[in-house]
Amino acid sequence: MSNPLFSPQGMYWRVNREWLIALAGPRAVLLELAHPAVAAGVAQHSDYRGDPFGRLYRTMKTMTEISFGTEEEMREALKHFQRCHARVKGEISPSPVTEPALSKAKGHPSSYDARDPQLQFWVLATLIDSVPRAYEKFVAPLTFADKCAYYDDCAQLARLLGISQDVVPPTYAAFSLYMDAMVCSETLRVTQNARDVVGALFAPTLRGRAAQLFSFASIGMLPARVREEYGFEWDEAREKNLERLAQFSRRVRRWIPDGLAIHPKA
Repeated sequence: MSNPLFSPQGMYWRVNREWLIALAGPRAVLLELAHPAVAAGVAQHSDYRGDPFGRLYRTMKTMTEISFGTEEEMREALKHFQRCHARVKGEISPSPVTEPALSKAKGHPSSYDARDPQLQFWVLATLIDSVPRAYEKFVAPLTFADKCAYYDDCAQLARLLGISQDVVPPTYAAFSLYMDAMVCSETLRVTQNARDVVGALFAPTLRGRAAQLFSFASIGMLPARVREEYGFEWDEAREKNLERLAQFSRRVRRWIPDGLAIHPKA
């Protein structure tokens, strides 16, 4: 049976099918971890030190099956999603060394629950914001109408995931305002938990160095404030290198056969 939610003619399918949007993955992860509650959940409920890429792989597999899988694959992926989030809850404990005053900071949460609609939507929002951004930079431009159509499909995905519609912005324009407000707010704050998880991903091993190299574009596409809080170095030379890479990618993509450029499931 075909996918009951997305079709090959839709904007969500057209954008998400591209292999190059994998470059958006690290950006989404870094943004979601910038939320202290998400970072605490990942730090306490995943083996990020022993298996730093396991969660990312499982998340990508689940989203691929929801996006391009058959109805049966999609339903199994949704069940897996719900099971995983049902047990992720706990207390947020700031580091007494690096964050002695964080627990007293205005708006800082003391606990987390992965079933919290606002947290659920934030995690999805990091993908909704990052994927079209990577598509435009490395594949081809998107019109405002394209972005609106993509967001409408993502809003359907939010409903499918069981996220309360009370927290889902109704339009792409409203979503853009939501993202701007989140990035500028004190809700996002790179904590020691986030740095620990990212430190495991970018460990001084061959795999960690490869992951950081692969994440070059994502680091460059991060909001400057978030990038600085993580401590990533960025300057004019790196920005120029990123733009050269993006220009080359957009030129070359037009000549690459779809069989090599798009996900096999799509």
